[in-house]
Amino acid sequence: MLVITFDPEQFNFVAAGDESYFLLRLADGSRIMFKDRCAHRGSPLHLGCWDAGDNALVCASHQTRYPERALRRQGVPLIYRGGRVTVVLDVVTAPGEVRLVRKNILAQPDNPPTDSSGV
Repeated sequence: MLVITFDPEQFNFVAAGDESYFLLRLADGSRIMFKDRCAHRGSPLHLGCWDAGDNALVCASHQTRYPERALRRQGVPLIYRGGRVTVVLDVVTAPGEVRLVRKNILAQPDNPPTDSSGV
């Protein structure tokens, strides 16, 4: 088990050994730390989009849907206090194998999908 505390304004992505997790900020302001791998084919979920109508994260590769309720239930244990996030990851890794990163999380509810057709 690995416990990490970080500033969510500075970092939103954790790479721990072979596992990656991203911090998803929901429309109500709450946060969820979720494994960055679609259960269907392993695609990175942070590259998906948020479907406001269904209130679900949608995988960019095969449109697998993760309703907010399921995300909350399956997310990594997280405490948000004093402007810092503490997460408990179920991984065993050397301290040097943990990286905190800032990435563009396309799947945010406040980041609506764009039409990339060019029309």
